[in-house]
Amino acid sequence: MIIVKHIRLIAEHTLISDASFTLSTGKIYGLSAPNGSGKSTLLRSLAGLRKSDGGTISFSDLPSQTSIKEQCFYFENSSWLDSNLTGYDYLSLINHLWKADPKHIEEAITTWQMQDFINRPIKKYSLGMKQKVILGMYQATDARYWLFDQPTLALDKQSVTTFLNYLSTARKKNKMVVFFVTCRR
Repeated sequence: MIIVKHIRLIAEHTLISDASFTLSTGKIYGLSAPNGSGKSTLLRSLAGLRKSDGGTISFSDLPSQTSIKEQCFYFENSSWLDSNLTGYDYLSLINHLWKADPKHIEEAITTWQMQDFINRPIKKYSLGMKQKVILGMYQATDARYWLFDQPTLALDKQSVTTFLNYLSTARKKNKMVVFFVTCRR
């Protein structure tokens, strides 16, 4: 369970002020808000990559900040990908860092239908292909908490359906999923 109490996030201006909420394990949550409203900043704070400017974030079943980083997977967007590496390089790296079962790599490749491009350098990928690699990276971990930032960006209709089905399966395994999207108006 993630417990957020009176959190305040400031960038160039106050993004979030005095927000409190609880996210229970085994649930899927969505947040839709305009661009620049603080969604990514909130995710970075939840993942332990950025300190909040007030309030607290705690994981009720984890003892320390170090444990949070060891149990929470967050990969913000495709700009974090090195264009010279392959999708397979990323899946293997993440799987190794998480000390997860190597079978998760092949499962991710199959789930996200990446067989035709997984061994090419990222620089040759479309945005949708990059997004599939990012989603596959979540699958390659054994993280208890998944934090997504616009996970369906550039995905085709079939891949969005695959993503929603995969979230449902993960929820049944009692993973926590926090799913963020941007309001499109």
